[in-house]
Amino acid sequence: MQTRVYNIAFADSIKQAYLHFRDCNLTCRGCILRKIPFDSMLDRNMHLYLAEPNGEASMPNRYLDFDGVIDALVGLGATSVLFEGQEASLDPTMPLIARTLHQKLSTSNILLTNGLNMPDLAHIDKVAFSLKAFDENLHLEYTGQSNRVILRNFKRIYDSGVPMLAETVVIPGYVDADEVANLARFIASVDPGMLYHLDAYSKVADNPWPRATVENVEKAALAAGKYLKNVHFLREEPREFSVRSVFPTEAELDFAEQPSVDLVRMPVLV
Repeated sequence: MQTRVYNIAFADSIKQAYLHFRDCNLTCRGCILRKIPFDSMLDRNMHLYLAEPNGEASMPNRYLDFDGVIDALVGLGATSVLFEGQEASLDPTMPLIARTLHQKLSTSNILLTNGLNMPDLAHIDKVAFSLKAFDENLHLEYTGQSNRVILRNFKRIYDSGVPMLAETVVIPGYVDADEVANLARFIASVDPGMLYHLDAYSKVADNPWPRATVENVEKAALAAGKYLKNVHFLREEPREFSVRSVFPTEAELDFAEQPSVDLVRMPVLV
């Protein structure tokens, strides 16, 4: 059974795996995958957050089959798994992967989603809901889609009883403190105690917005804190754990980064 999993990353010290699925139903102008197609938390990619974009990266086209995904995670002894994007909920195999990991490893399964699609959440232990913007016109301009269904699904998932947190990327002069405050007011109407995590925008492609500074994110966090009790953001501090690529391997990524090498032409390891 073929999946759309194109990247598995792993943090050995905390036994956490990151599954990246190809395909998305939004076209976010600031998507980090336009700059860093493989997991941006990989040790090898951390410096790229601060780097100026160099054109636009191409998405890879190698995928693992279902057994390959499960075997890799069982072999790693993963205790928690993040299902992330592009948009994991679009892969029909995602619920089966989550169920099998529960059965084989008793993992904690966390789905990161934009909320436009409502997947089977029977074996998802937590949903990290990525809210792009509250203003519908701004959301349409940024993602290519209205946010009406997304905001409805936010409440539907919460009402289903699956634990949730929300997150937003702070973009200076675009999705800034005022817009974050509007999102926080909406989240508070559902649950004022919900964790709201703010990420800093990294300059992507030819977008006009600068990289978000700590000050930009702090200002947005203060605005959100007027409505929510639990607002978090990461400051620019050294990370306490290491993340490596399992599929493709680090050696394959080294090879792919050489000039004139196309990762698509490499043999598929399934």
